[in-house]
Formats: sequence, structure tokens, C-alpha cells
Amino acid sequence: MGFTQEQIREQVWQALARSLTRSPREIRATDTLVNDLGMDSLDFLDLMFALEKAFQVKIRDADFDRLLKPTQSDTLPPHLTDEEVRAMEPMIPGIVERAQQAQVARNSVLALLTADSLVAMIALKLRAQGH
Repeated sequence: MGFTQEQIREQVWQALARSLTRSPREIRATDTLVNDLGMDSLDFLDLMFALEKAFQVKIRDADFDRLLKPTQSDTLPPHLTDEEVRAMEPMIPGIVERAQQAQVARNSVLALLTADSLVAMIALKLRAQGH
């Protein structure tokens, strides 16, 4: 079954509202998950599980999980690479411009995500997985 952009947005807003114990009407598209909505990384992972279940699609992958975790090993650079920045542009408007001004710290990515970023993320994953 294909989802319209509005159906995706509605389900994302419902999942966010449940996760944050607030009304969907209180959530704005430009609200950042961390600063505006008060989400932490564990809340976010719980939300991802809920969205995967709601849309019957795998959202998280190794690259995605790696970007959400602060760098604690010597194998990953502390800042996003140009390739990672470009790959995240469809989900995080303005990240390319931000990266041109200063390097984007790997552990700051979660703070950049907005409610609309989730909608874009779901839409991209659904398209990529043929839904």
C-alpha cells in the first residue's frame, strides 16, 4: 500500500504525540525533536521502532544508527563527511549550508532533526523499499 505525504505526516505526528505524551496539534513541522520537543536518543529509538511498525518498513540501518551515536571510537571521525552531509540533505534542510559554515559534529545530528525531517525520512525509506 502506498502512503500519501499527508498520511505519512499524520502517522508521524500521532507517533510523536504518543511518544511525547502531548497532542498532535502541539507539534509544528519545524519543531526540532531535541530542543523544541524534548526528545533524547532513547526516546528517538523508541519512536523509530513505533514508526517501523506503523509503516511496515525498516527505517534504521547501520549508517543511520552510527550517525545518532556520539563518537566514542577512533574508527569514526568526530564530524560528518561531505558525503554524509549530502546524504542527509533530503531529511535535514539546511545541513549543507551549515556544513559550509562549519563542520557538523557527528553527535549533533539528532538535535538537527525536525518533525518534518521524520516525514521526509519515512517517505524516502518507503520509496527506497518499494512501498
